Amino acid sequence: MVKMFAETTNQPGQISFHVGRTPVIVQPFFWLITLLLASSYFQEKPQPWPIVTWVLACFGSILLHELGHVWMGSFFGAAGCRILLSGMGGLAVGATRCQFMWQRVLVYLAGPCIQLLLACILFFLFPEEGTGWIISDIFIRQMMLINIVWPVFNLLPIFPLDGGQITREILHGYLPRLGEVISAWSSLIIAVGVGILVFQATKSIYNALLFGIFAVTNLQRIQNTSHEKGYGDSSWRH
Repeated sequence: MVKMFAETTNQPGQISFHVGRTPVIVQPFFWLITLLLASSYFQEKPQPWPIVTWVLACFGSILLHELGHVWMGSFFGAAGCRILLSGMGGLAVGATRCQFMWQRVLVYLAGPCIQLLLACILFFLFPEEGTGWIISDIFIRQMMLINIVWPVFNLLPIFPLDGGQITREILHGYLPRLGEVISAWSSLIIAVGVGILVFQATKSIYNALLFGIFAVTNLQRIQNTSHEKGYGDSSWRH
């Protein structure tokens, strides 16, 4: 995701490092959420290795997703990009500072596409028989799962997911005055509908909370646009 929510850095226990020239910050809540998502492993077999490999797979996959945004943005001239991994996922801050709409759309697509490419590579390199080593087989299966589910999820046309950002860019490009409103309403409706379906299927409080946050975010967008005199102002772009 590209700049999903407001940045909150300098948290106690956060980790900072660089991938090439790109600064990366990992906040403690990122590790907590990945552990919560591994709850099924606690219930099935309370063994450490599947949990450790799951956390590593989430970290590597989401970092790769954000690097995809950053690399594409840098290709189009975006400078000063940085990555934040938080409890809400990943942020590629500054990656969409590009001149043209089609460039920003490609930046949003780069994150999901690089993950799907990795999933395809793993599928062809490691067929069903795997490596023969149980820990590496677990890690590879987890990597395949994450790098299929996460990009597909991100391509949902719900702001602030990548799919919602793409929808907003295109609508605003062709309908400067109404694009933001249509994008916000469609994101709200889809977030509520998909959220209900996902909760019924998974019974996950985390999933319900996540889609609830999406719904509230878009409700706030609707309220903000209703107070504006015009929708043609492009100052919201980043």
